[in-house]
Parts: sequence; C-alpha cells; structure tokens
Amino acid sequence: MTSNCSLSKLKLNEIVEIFISLEENGVTLEHLDWFRSDKTFAKSVCAFIANSSGKSASAVYYPVSSEFELKVNYDCSIEDACKDGNYEGGAIDFSSRNFSTTQKGIANVVLHIVHLDRYIFSKHVIEEMDKMGLRPAEIHELLALGAVYPDLQQEFPIIALGAVCQCEDKRFFAFLCQFDHKRHLCLSFDDSEMWTAGCRFAAVLK
Repeated sequence: MTSNCSLSKLKLNEIVEIFISLEENGVTLEHLDWFRSDKTFAKSVCAFIANSSGKSASAVYYPVSSEFELKVNYDCSIEDACKDGNYEGGAIDFSSRNFSTTQKGIANVVLHIVHLDRYIFSKHVIEEMDKMGLRPAEIHELLALGAVYPDLQQEFPIIALGAVCQCEDKRFFAFLCQFDHKRHLCLSFDDSEMWTAGCRFAAVLK
C-alpha cells in the first residue's frame, strides 16, 4: 500500500484515480486507517473526488465567514497604503504601477474572511465566494485590513484573489501572513496556486 507521505506528493487527479481504482476493487476510504488519521488531507481528497468524478464525498463543507468593518481609501497610492500597514517583511513589487482598481473615493466596507477548510484551487475559491454573493477583495481592501487589524494575519494567511499584480507575463496574488513572528505582505503565483486548508480568503459583497 502506498504511504500517506508519498501520496501527498502526487497531483490530486492522480490521487483520485488511485482511490477510484481501489473502490472498484472493493477497498473503500473507510478501510484505510492511515488515510483517516490525516483529517485535512482526507477531507481534501474526498472533496476533489466529488468534484472530479461525480462520486459522493464523505465530507461536506460549509464555508465560514467572519466580518470586519473598514474605511477604504481607493484613491490612496499602494505605496502609502503599505506604509500604513507597517509591515515587517515582504512588500516587494507593491506599487501603484503593478496594481489597479476600478473603485474610487473613500468607502465604508464590510470585509469578509472566508474559511473553506480544505486544499483548494483559486478558481474554486472564487466559485464558492460567488455562491455567497461575494467577490474577491482588491488590493486596497486587503491593505486596509492589514492596517486596521494588524494582528489578524498572525493567526492565519489571508489571501486577496482580487489583488492581482501583473509582473511581465505572470500574474500574482497579494496576501498577508506571518513569518518568523513578523507580519509580511507577500505575492503568490497566479491561478495554478493550490491553497492549504488553513488559509483564509478576503472578500466583499458584490
């Protein structure tokens, strides 16, 4: 039997094929003690099987959302917004030249922090947000969150899938996190990114 460690290095579509093959031979997920012992990994695979093969998953997910009130100045430069956040690391390539927004002026915004509690691709995060009547947060909204609630990112990474940085021919998403007990503002590579179960996603009402 393949070990949990080596399975985790496979692509999820390969994992799906393995489990479907096991099921066809009478081996179900419930038979695999090592699989049940890693709850996060198990839940992610079950969800992926359901999405990819049409088979029912043994785990059902209910997104959890927390709300934070913010005043967002969309006319503020990205450089000044970064200074307001007083980040201790990262913030490289964060400039008005690399980010854009269609929003104008100053607005009171309720920012939602969405927790999906599974490994998930960016496009599927956006699909879940859409069901909730939300859109991914933009760069000004994420930076306002970091400035007003500076300790929040030390609890979990917060990704803004609407904060897109176009650098040459590649797209990056902005996110807040903590590294070595310091607050960081960072970029992560585009839509191919798979986020871990511990990540949260910033969103606002459409």
